[in-house]
Parts: sequence; structure tokens; C-alpha cells
Amino acid sequence: MKSTTANHSASRNPAEKSNPTLVSCSRRELLATVSWYSVLSSLSVKNVCQAIEPMQRLAPARMRLSLAAYSLRDMLKGNKDGWDLFKFVDYCHTQGLDGA
Repeated sequence: MKSTTANHSASRNPAEKSNPTLVSCSRRELLATVSWYSVLSSLSVKNVCQAIEPMQRLAPARMRLSLAAYSLRDMLKGNKDGWDLFKFVDYCHTQGLDGA
């Protein structure tokens, strides 16, 4: 009689053995439950989550934009457009960039 009990317990799912409170459900049921929980949580948190005000800075930002000539290398290869390094620098100036 002990051998049939041992065989029956060996065929069980290991998860059931370690946690007897696990409830089995299909993927469809699981996805439906999870989707409902996400909908309900988004509705209840909608008015609670808000963005913070921008931080007050002591000095202006120090980031300055520039453009590398390598980025426009196809135009600088002597095409019929006539781009050279001087036209590239003029282009950077018209775009309001600090460096070229």
C-alpha cells in the first residue's frame, strides 16, 4: 500500500507539493484576471499620480548643441550640390548651433 501512495505523490506537480494553496487556472482565466486588475488599478490611480513641478535651477543649462561634419559626409563628398566645409559652417550658423 505504501508503494501506490508513493507513486501517486511522485506524479504530482512540484509546485503543488511546495505550496498546497496554489490554485490552478487556465491561461485565458489568468490573462482575463490580470487585465481586469490593470484596468481597475489605472482607474483608481488616475487622479493620484501627477507630475511634479519643474525643479528651480540656480544657473541656466550648460548644454550646447553642435554638429559634426561626419554627419553630413555624403553631402561633403563633392556632389553637384557644391557643399564644402565653408557651406557646412554657414549651415550650422543658420541652424543656431554653437559649434561645428
